[in-house]
Amino acid sequence: MSSLLVLAPTARANIVNIEAKRPSLENERENGASGSLSLDLSFNAGNINTLTVGANGTFNYIHDRHSVYTLADYRLAAKTDPKSGGTLSELGDADSRFLHRALGHLRYGYEFIEKLYGEAYVQLSADQIILLRSRLLLGLGPRLTVYDDQYFGAFLGLAYYAERENLAAEDLISQPTGEGHLNWWHRVSSYLTLRLRPTEQLLLTSVTYVQPRVDFLPDLYVLNENVLELALTKRLSLKLTMSIRFDSAPPTYCIVDPEDRPGGECPAESSYTIRAVDIGVTNALTVNF
Repeated sequence: MSSLLVLAPTARANIVNIEAKRPSLENERENGASGSLSLDLSFNAGNINTLTVGANGTFNYIHDRHSVYTLADYRLAAKTDPKSGGTLSELGDADSRFLHRALGHLRYGYEFIEKLYGEAYVQLSADQIILLRSRLLLGLGPRLTVYDDQYFGAFLGLAYYAERENLAAEDLISQPTGEGHLNWWHRVSSYLTLRLRPTEQLLLTSVTYVQPRVDFLPDLYVLNENVLELALTKRLSLKLTMSIRFDSAPPTYCIVDPEDRPGGECPAESSYTIRAVDIGVTNALTVNF
């Protein structure tokens, strides 16, 4: 198990990189339970400026052909809005807005034949930072081990999932490819994972997800995440993560409160479209036990 102090980004696409958290290489995958507990300190500059504290936990269980992976995350964030003139230096002010973010992910896998797995998963999240009331995912699909030994692994995955997204109705102006604040969508998720351990002390992981909507392919989520983990001692390691997230059809919101909108309409200068691209860098200190 592990405990982390982490500096992490946020983004609307909300893709969970479970690949970077599961034991995958030949010498990592052993019967039994493993997991992590973390206390997080996070900073992000992009769609909004946030300073976040939170708790994160994972639990993995493997028994022969069966595997279970879980992830739970809760964060409390101080927020300022660049679109309203908010600056990074104002994050510590008493009047900066405090918002909540929570996510849970549960995944089950079964090895049908050597190196070919079937997986099913459910995910539920809510994020006040990006005005997401709730998002529910239900998915299933195969995962193929292309190659793995104790030094290198390559993995391909393909899944179908249904997505129910509920945005903040009172602030939403438009959802380019949806119908109002509440939508059911169907997406295909494909991913490539590359994992390299050149020495016992160094582990490199690169994961790319592409998730188009089934009925409208230009509506697309993309995540690329690259992780470098360096073991400083047997119990202590340093982790550096860089991620790029893309949402081809982000929504547009009104940035002023409903009571401050003349005639109930949002002034043109007060509308804001969530940025399509977020870039984040994460530094983590991990204690293993």
